[in-house]
Amino acid sequence: MGSSLDFEPPDVSDGEGEHLKPHLKSGGSTKPLADTGVLRQRFMIPPTEVEELLAARHIAKHDSHAVHAFLMSLVQPAACLARAPISSFHVGAVGLGVSGAIYVGVNIEFPHGHLNDSIHAEQFLLLNCLNHGERGLQVLAVSAAPCGHCRQFMVETTTADHARIVFGAEEDQPCCSGKDASSEGVSNSSLNGGASKVYNSYNLNDLLPLKFGPMDLMSDGKAFPLLLAQQHHKVSVSPRSLAGLAAKRGGISEFLDRGIKEAERWAQQCYAPYTECVSGVAILTSEGKVYSGGYVESAAFNPSLTPFHAAWAAAVSDHVLPEQVQEVILTELHSSLVSQRHGVKSLTKKLAPQASFTLLYLQQNSV
Repeated sequence: MGSSLDFEPPDVSDGEGEHLKPHLKSGGSTKPLADTGVLRQRFMIPPTEVEELLAARHIAKHDSHAVHAFLMSLVQPAACLARAPISSFHVGAVGLGVSGAIYVGVNIEFPHGHLNDSIHAEQFLLLNCLNHGERGLQVLAVSAAPCGHCRQFMVETTTADHARIVFGAEEDQPCCSGKDASSEGVSNSSLNGGASKVYNSYNLNDLLPLKFGPMDLMSDGKAFPLLLAQQHHKVSVSPRSLAGLAAKRGGISEFLDRGIKEAERWAQQCYAPYTECVSGVAILTSEGKVYSGGYVESAAFNPSLTPFHAAWAAAVSDHVLPEQVQEVILTELHSSLVSQRHGVKSLTKKLAPQASFTLLYLQQNSV
């Protein structure tokens, strides 16, 4: 039976046993996972394997046209991993990190929730990068032009000014047609050995001119670490919150403690430069696994993602289903201007009504 526990102050309670039966136990996948070839249903390919894959296809790392085309060849297989029970519109995104790793992003929709609860494929990909400690993107390949929402979200990243965004395809062209494969066109002739589709390649400045972004909100021109850069916030779960939880549970198990530490860790390294209302979430499953993530803000506010979205993206990357979720732990500052409490609790109830929801408050530390 799902329950909701808040610790500190003890007189605040959301009640227990609140249920909402899901109509889709799969929580989002409207079709079976297909054979995804190179991806093999994975959401990340490590750098060493990427090098092997390129070498096997005789693609040099400095051959941007061929590398872009290779990434584009993975976009449709990536889309097979999406969970889109509302729209049935499956979107895939594939990115090449500065580390040399390849990351996958997919769109995620939440049945019985709001449309603006959805995670766009490009957002998922960046959450995936965060979860693996990636520090920047070289290339982002998508099936179609990113929507305005995602363009705004990508403005926050460390490599926003020079990452290439590849999408679409013009009509097939003979590979020796003489068409210039410049920065505006990427040929995949090296992959198909003859005819060539020409993909469009852009800089984010091309797609979002006169953009509003982090520089516009940096107070007194003071810079802060951008999204995908290392973050550090001096917070920890308050002893009072931990004592309240221990009293309620009759102690804190090793599994629960692991979840608390993960939610705390992500609050310490989340991206919240505009409000400093840091928060983190840990999702505990019936298989004894913990998936976690932190709050991600956008200068435009609305594209911001809750820490639940980040943690759920990590869980989806391991093919977790909603019925496997046992507990969701949220850590955040008490009385902060931006609270994740109601949003995270609502998403938990709609996605996994059998799960418990626990809120632990953070305290500010001097070091």
